[in-house]
Amino acid sequence: MLKQLLKENEDLQQELKKETKKGEQINIELTEKIKDKKYYTREIINKQKDNKQLDLAKQHATLLTNFMDAINALFNGKNAIGRKLINIDVILKIVAQNNKQDNDIFNLTPK
Repeated sequence: MLKQLLKENEDLQQELKKETKKGEQINIELTEKIKDKKYYTREIINKQKDNKQLDLAKQHATLLTNFMDAINALFNGKNAIGRKLINIDVILKIVAQNNKQDNDIFNLTPK
């Protein structure tokens, strides 16, 4: 009876070792899959960030191009209303006046 119990115990321990090895192998495979998923998730996030930066750069380039086209149109005489509204002398006077006002506002030294 005791020998039979010992034999069953040994058989169960062997089966436990086999199942443990299977479990360890499954754990290793799952760990690798998780690492791969984390890597690909990071790659996707980085690509999304790159795409957002690219979109912003395109928007800025478009705005700058439109601005430069508008300035060229105004000063090259392609837009008569613009020529009447904006004159380089007027712009320079406005800039000078704004600078003077800024200096007056931010000048904290007593007079």
